[in-house]
Amino acid sequence: MAIEWLQAAETAGRYLVDNPTIIAAAIAGAVAIVATRTTLHGVKLSLAATEAKTKAELAHSVEQEHRNREHTRTEAARERELDAQKERHGRLVAMRRDVYLSAIGEMVKFQTFLGTLAEKDLPLLDLRSEIGNLSLAVHRVSIVSEQPTAELARETLNAYGSLLMRSLVKVIPLAGLRALAKVHDDLHLEAMKRVDSYVELMRQLNLSQSNNLAEFDAIRKQFDASQQEASNHSSQRSAAQAQLSVMQLEVGEFLMTSLRDEVTDKLDRLLVALRDELELTSDLEAFRRFSTITFEHVQLTMTELRSAIEQIKEN
Repeated sequence: MAIEWLQAAETAGRYLVDNPTIIAAAIAGAVAIVATRTTLHGVKLSLAATEAKTKAELAHSVEQEHRNREHTRTEAARERELDAQKERHGRLVAMRRDVYLSAIGEMVKFQTFLGTLAEKDLPLLDLRSEIGNLSLAVHRVSIVSEQPTAELARETLNAYGSLLMRSLVKVIPLAGLRALAKVHDDLHLEAMKRVDSYVELMRQLNLSQSNNLAEFDAIRKQFDASQQEASNHSSQRSAAQAQLSVMQLEVGEFLMTSLRDEVTDKLDRLLVALRDELELTSDLEAFRRFSTITFEHVQLTMTELRSAIEQIKEN
């Protein structure tokens, strides 16, 4: 049996050796099988790589989308915060505008009040109201303004307060002169009433054709005395009024000089600071030049007024 198997194998081997086509076909088949397995393995590897790439791309896409959503939410939050900041800033600017305009209005009113002090009757002055309104306006500025602006507003208030106190010292003598002129004016009016009454009495005596010369002479003496009294009171009233005019001019010059030297520069710097906080362009030097020109015009007017008063006194 074994001999038969060996003989068959030998016969088959010889057949294969004698037929190279079969060997070539066998080799080709083997190579095909190997190639097929390699191809299948390559396809498998390619599919795996594609799947990994797809998963990576999908993961990146998901991550990018997540980042985009986060970015969108962040940007939206930032935009909301910016909008809120703009709204708050707008409200602050609007509030500051109202407060600052009110404060400047009170400063103008107070400065006008200072300018009329020489004409006022001191007992009738409402000083508490005048300085109180200005103080309230400045304290409101201090609440809504930046620290440097608040400090400058306080400095301006202090300068106005100091000037008011020194101005009151200057105008107190004017009150005495004004009262003296009023007394002489009242006495002059009373004397003139007596003069008129004596004139009427003399007219009645003339109409009655009275020959009582003594009575007429007595009335005439009372008439002369009353007329002289009226003239004296008129002269003293005029003297008091002239002196009052001179002192009023001196008070005015004192006020103008004090405002120029102690208040105006603070006020100019405060105006620029307020305008800056209201986001308005400002030029401090331009404000200062304008203030200088204003005071030059006022000084010229004061000089002309003094010359007019001196000329009236000489005449």
